[in-house]
Amino acid sequence: MTSHMKCFKTPGRFIVLSVCFLCFSCGGEGGGNDVDDEVSYLDTYAFSVNLDSDDLFRIETITGEGSEVRVVFSALPGFPDGFKGNITLDEVDDEVSLSSLAVDDSTIFRATVYVYPEETPFVLDIDVNETINLENGEDPVTGGFTVSGMDNDADGDTDADDVVHVSFRQDAGATVVDLQLGSYPEVTYSLDEFMDLTAGLDADPSWQEQAAAACASLEMLSYEVTFVADTIMKIESEDLGTVLGDSNAGLADFDDYFVPAPTGGSSAFTCESETVGHGADFLLSCDRYWKDDPDDNIDTLIDGSVQFENYFLTVTDMVLTEVGFDWSDGAGIYYGEEGLAYYETNQAGSSGTPVDDLWWTRTVHGSYRLMFLQPDN
Repeated sequence: MTSHMKCFKTPGRFIVLSVCFLCFSCGGEGGGNDVDDEVSYLDTYAFSVNLDSDDLFRIETITGEGSEVRVVFSALPGFPDGFKGNITLDEVDDEVSLSSLAVDDSTIFRATVYVYPEETPFVLDIDVNETINLENGEDPVTGGFTVSGMDNDADGDTDADDVVHVSFRQDAGATVVDLQLGSYPEVTYSLDEFMDLTAGLDADPSWQEQAAAACASLEMLSYEVTFVADTIMKIESEDLGTVLGDSNAGLADFDDYFVPAPTGGSSAFTCESETVGHGADFLLSCDRYWKDDPDDNIDTLIDGSVQFENYFLTVTDMVLTEVGFDWSDGAGIYYGEEGLAYYETNQAGSSGTPVDDLWWTRTVHGSYRLMFLQPDN
């Protein structure tokens, strides 16, 4: 769990990028032919997330001071692939990890934010105007975006004076955030101070809070990109089956939901088609799956399911050049009826003994489509 996400809670990496990324037995190519030889990945892939779905992608979460928030993501007219960018991979000691994620300056989408118990949302149109680089796929370090959609100067309309400008830059080795409303003077925050602006978010946010909520929405979509990238690696390495969680009977002291005592639960990743490869469907089902992270005092329990439908891949000259869940009927990532829920607790030492109540952090619903492609340049 990264410290700056005190605002909209997001999980740590569910599937660690630790599989050898450059060498595997591939299930097939775009035409469905089998490939028995070793196939390599590119160092960089462009990604494209299509948010134009009947079952809108949405996340229910909480802020740092307990406000319950629902963020609904949607494409703007003419921009179905609203979230675009690149991921870069590094190989160290035969293990490959995601070293960076960049959100492209062609990204534009809408985040509609509901704050319980209010039924009327506020709407944020987010337009990336300078490529945003996220270190390790998590923290923004450079780049910028604008936020529009609200009458911030209370003059009865929305125009250039209501647009919020957000810019990330480095200063003495740390990320700072410059904010500006229209042509008014800039204000500057550290990254943590900026993200903390969503604490106690209400249905009538200030223009600074709008900017922080928009940034949190960008990060939510970035997490989905890395989540799907991790899943594709599991598919290509045929790392399927059921994994048992880490037993932690102490959790039963905090929540009746886990009585009589959690056994650690399970996470099952299965192929629902005859073969693993092009056109296949997959299901990830977590039954109160508890993962005790030895490197972090914040541990996560996951409950729910997500389907990955109509796997698409193309191999060109023994290199995987296109892969994902798009470009065919029914393709996409579909969260289950109850969504995929994340809970967290703090632990004491290496024993995994909880020291705080288990708290719900977010539930993911809806669907979207996503492809990784060979970059144009």
